[in-house]
Amino acid sequence: MRPFPLFVLLFLSLGLQSQGVTIGSTNPPDPTAVLDLQSINQGLLLPRLSTAQRNAIQNPAEGLHIYNTTNKCVEVWFPSGWKATGCDCSTAPPAPGQIQGPALVCPGDTLATFSVAPVQGAVQYQWVIDNQDTLVGANGGDSIQVNFSNLQGARNISVTAGNSCGVSPSSSFSVQVASPSATFTMSPNSPVINNPAQFNATTPNANFAWTFQNGTPASSVSSSPSVTWTQTGQVQVQLIATSPAGCKDTLDSLIQVVNCQPNTWQFTTCGATGRLGPSQSQCNSSYGPGVVTVNGGIQAWSVPATGTYRITAAGAQGGQGAGRPGGLGAIMQGDFSLNAGDVLRILVGQQAPNRGGSGSNSSGAGSGGSFVVLQSGNVPLIVAGGGGGAGGSQDGLPGTSGLNGTSSGGGSGQGGINGGGGGAGTGGSAGTQSQPGGNGSSCSYGAGGGGFYTRGGYHCSGSFQCAGESFLNGGAGGPADTQNGGVEGGFGGGAGVGHRASAGGGWSGGGGDGQSSGGGGGGSFNSGANPSNSSGANSGQGYVTITRICP
Repeated sequence: MRPFPLFVLLFLSLGLQSQGVTIGSTNPPDPTAVLDLQSINQGLLLPRLSTAQRNAIQNPAEGLHIYNTTNKCVEVWFPSGWKATGCDCSTAPPAPGQIQGPALVCPGDTLATFSVAPVQGAVQYQWVIDNQDTLVGANGGDSIQVNFSNLQGARNISVTAGNSCGVSPSSSFSVQVASPSATFTMSPNSPVINNPAQFNATTPNANFAWTFQNGTPASSVSSSPSVTWTQTGQVQVQLIATSPAGCKDTLDSLIQVVNCQPNTWQFTTCGATGRLGPSQSQCNSSYGPGVVTVNGGIQAWSVPATGTYRITAAGAQGGQGAGRPGGLGAIMQGDFSLNAGDVLRILVGQQAPNRGGSGSNSSGAGSGGSFVVLQSGNVPLIVAGGGGGAGGSQDGLPGTSGLNGTSSGGGSGQGGINGGGGGAGTGGSAGTQSQPGGNGSSCSYGAGGGGFYTRGGYHCSGSFQCAGESFLNGGAGGPADTQNGGVEGGFGGGAGVGHRASAGGGWSGGGGDGQSSGGGGGGSFNSGANPSNSSGANSGQGYVTITRICP
């Protein structure tokens, strides 16, 4: 064959550059085509490669086409990888597998990526997202990117795979759009200096960063740090909660650090009745183990912190007898400066048992006063007198807020028996360290109540010594005159009874009855500041309440 002249080749080259080339026909190429393949009985055959051969191509050019003999698909190389543009199929592709992507995102997150593994026989994918969010880029590949709105809540993302034979069932994925809410609790609500305060973060599924102004430690990443302050005042506590998705929420709180923690402690008879006080097990059952130590019915309690404490003591009501009520107990209240570790001995007055029957020979017993005493040196702080027992013709006399216990309604001049704490005068005297109350000459007399220092006087002698005992000697109520059908006095110096009404215990015991009148009430004592004292104000059992007073 003769070679083309040079000018012909040059002409062809210029023509190709200007209008493209037709192969398979003499028709001119389409004006938009560089290469126009024309045939009525032949086609274009792409390079045929297996998947392994395809993967061996180094740095494939974007838009490179092949026919994959492994999966029978026409594939094109895109920046994100090989994509099938058409496959041999007889059915629609199976549902895509599990969607991969973040299950938790922050409000306003951008370019969050979700994808599925390539589905055999699929040539395209269709993704569906919630309307409030935005799909970034084209929808058709096996991965997408999503910009999320600031609206919090659950989202659903789904995808189907398709080919020329149909569309697969969808696969779905739930995404939670949420920002953490930084919250915490603390105990106590106002931290006390030099005492640890416990903080607890309550934000679920988050990491934490704390900052404590002037606190020790000054910062923490624990979910429940313990922090101590050494100075009072207002301080800032900051908590930053960070979700697994990396979004944060910050809470700044101002708290007050104080040098006092308000609290109230209530002391009772722990369910004990009669002339003897409660046991350790009874008080453990009432307050819980370790609150008090009980010795002979007297409860020992340790002051938790230095400060001012308001103490209220109430004597027990006198015993019922002959169908009449016993005298009401006194209520005494005062404020006391106490030191951490001070031990208080607390005797809670107990009510004497009720006595049935009628007439003077069925009179009631005296009930106990309530005592609060500083253990070191047995220094009395406050004492509330108990009520006297009811007589055959008169109600029991109330515990009095005065120092002296009262005589019985019949008076000592009628044969009544003086109470403890002095023994001189009408009823008990002013609670000095003197002799016991005077004893009667008749076995029919009511017994005297016990005072702080000494026991009460008793009626008759020998087996009928029913007087109430002093606090310093244990504070037991007087025994019953059982030969005359009597009942015992209440713990706290209340006198037991046989014939006539007996007296209540207290700072100074009341006087016992000499005829058919009511027994005398016990006297009281208050060394506290801001006193508030009431005679005959408490019914039922005695009690002691201690309240921490904070500035």
